[in-house]
Amino acid sequence: MKNYFILVFIVALVLGAITYWNFYENKIDGSSENSVWKAEYVEEKIGGSSIGWIANVDQKNDEKLTVKKLELIKNGKVMAEQTEFKEFKDINGKNYTLHPFSYPELYGGDAPEKEDSYHVRIIWEDHANKEHTDEIELK
Repeated sequence: MKNYFILVFIVALVLGAITYWNFYENKIDGSSENSVWKAEYVEEKIGGSSIGWIANVDQKNDEKLTVKKLELIKNGKVMAEQTEFKEFKDINGKNYTLHPFSYPELYGGDAPEKEDSYHVRIIWEDHANKEHTDEIELK
């Protein structure tokens, strides 16, 4: 009877580990100080297998803002930037929208290293055409 419980425990542990590995979302993320933006650098998976990391930016409110530029910064160096935005749905079903702003694939790259720092810079205009810059530290 004791061996049966040990076997059941090991099987449950293995199933739990497999489920965790397949569905746990590895990411670093952050929000702007003004609570307008959120950004993530998240591991993209297909069938439980990693296919790389994707940076994305989303507006947290419904204000009509105009994003002029997005930058992903690693250790003070711009890794990727985007200055042209349009609304569309890509082949993988990701929605790119302008109002509220959502850009789900700014950059695809390697997993972040613990010793590196990552930031997303968003340059945008409000309804009065006043330009703002927000920088989000990803942790």
